[in-house]
Amino acid sequence: MLVLNSLSAIESPFVLNTSYFAPRPPIDASSSERTQVLSKPLWQLLNLTAKSVGEVMLGRSATAVLLGLDASFKPGVQSLLFLSLRQWGVARAVRAHLVEKKPTPQIDHLLCTSLALMCQDSDMPYEPHTLVNQAVQAAKANVKTAGQSAMLNAVLRRFLREKEEILKAIGTQLEAQYNHPLWWIKQLQKDHPQEWAHILDVAQTPAVMTLRVNAAQQSREAYAKALADLGFDSKVMGEDALVLAHPVGVYLLPGFEAGAVSVQDANAQLAAPMLLRAFDEASLAQLSEAKKTVGSEPENALDKPIFAILDACAAPGGKTAHLLELLSSKNQGTPLALRDSKAWSLEVHAVELDPKRAQKVVEGLERLRLKARVWVGDAGADSAQWTLLSGPSHGNGPSAYRPPMSYQAILLDAPCSASGIVRRHPDIRWLRRENDIGRLFETQSRLLKQLWGQLVPSGVLLYCTCSVFKDEGERQINSFLKHNSDAQLRPSPGHLIPQKTINKPTLLDNQASDQDGFYYALLQKNVSL
Repeated sequence: MLVLNSLSAIESPFVLNTSYFAPRPPIDASSSERTQVLSKPLWQLLNLTAKSVGEVMLGRSATAVLLGLDASFKPGVQSLLFLSLRQWGVARAVRAHLVEKKPTPQIDHLLCTSLALMCQDSDMPYEPHTLVNQAVQAAKANVKTAGQSAMLNAVLRRFLREKEEILKAIGTQLEAQYNHPLWWIKQLQKDHPQEWAHILDVAQTPAVMTLRVNAAQQSREAYAKALADLGFDSKVMGEDALVLAHPVGVYLLPGFEAGAVSVQDANAQLAAPMLLRAFDEASLAQLSEAKKTVGSEPENALDKPIFAILDACAAPGGKTAHLLELLSSKNQGTPLALRDSKAWSLEVHAVELDPKRAQKVVEGLERLRLKARVWVGDAGADSAQWTLLSGPSHGNGPSAYRPPMSYQAILLDAPCSASGIVRRHPDIRWLRRENDIGRLFETQSRLLKQLWGQLVPSGVLLYCTCSVFKDEGERQINSFLKHNSDAQLRPSPGHLIPQKTINKPTLLDNQASDQDGFYYALLQKNVSL
């Protein structure tokens, strides 16, 4: 029996008896909820998992698929789905080895799901023969697969008899060996010739749970003690991050609902302090220029010059919130030049194209007791087309609900393949297509071009993606620098490669950390370093 801790963003844990695959209920679940969760037979979960896999293969994200499930089925299906997706390459290779003609989609998804769960390298949470019996029952219960239940039974039982020989026979196939699409593997071989295999191996392991302590409310050390008092062990990671020894439900975290803490990968937490430090340095020159224009401190707050920071493509809002937390913190070692000025007004703006995702940014800020101007619009288009969703207007009249025409600092967390976060979202590898990378490159280029035009001279722009592909990182920025002579690259982390070791990230390329894969490039406009 295998029992793990529960977390919505990671595989939900489960326990097994001889006839049921029962997901472990949440720790804070009511007795009726616990009874309901523990009463789901394996064959039902297998059918729902096979259907979910089919939707992923058609291009629908696992997150969206799981949201559509009955709550009582979701934990068990999520466990099976994530386990299956991590072994989908070897499962398809086994099916091709054992079945001469590819079955219809419905029975194929059930067959490959069952094979994937039987191909696990570590201790399996179920008996193989129990899985076979329940898979056959699942096939018989579905009118679209009932006629092929005998075939499924025969294939699965043959695999059990010949498992070692079959896995050896397909072992040289890259997709079977690394459980990623072949184009993905080849791209990593090109981009990271020394590390590609390790990157793929790490992608097979669930990511750790990392917290971002709200520096505006308390210190990281104080929050670590609060965790320890509840029996939750944690380790320091980065500046504001704590890595939990075991994941827990977010509502079990002390002060979560009051905004004391958020869940955010440590490499993602590098963005806000990196931008603010660069902004602090660059702002001195901007202050001097603004002072010449203003002459003296204005008496009316509405007459103050606005120094604005933009978080472009802001959803789900973690980086926006981190910026605000740091700006509100009184414990930072190096206060910003603009923070305490009586003559300047500092604003944080966030823009997101999707209205529903923009609303998530607003909700996150509300939980954290933070305020920013949140806009709905395309960051790669004229800001005059944006619509204010939340946050105070600046003054009165027609300009009150318009974003600034220019910004002193911009954070561009650009749309990307998300190839750096497959540990958390194993569906991504099967959702992406090879030609997606070219389209994303063009989108990133368009965003960079538009936002660079909105950046003031001596301003800073931080470009980042949660990708390990160099087309979305190093090559994208090299192309931008080639075509923009007024852009200079400041010391930046470059590509951060996920590995199974805990090291503090540094401003050196290809540093290892037990976190997501990221790319960072800090650009400054018209400045001599």
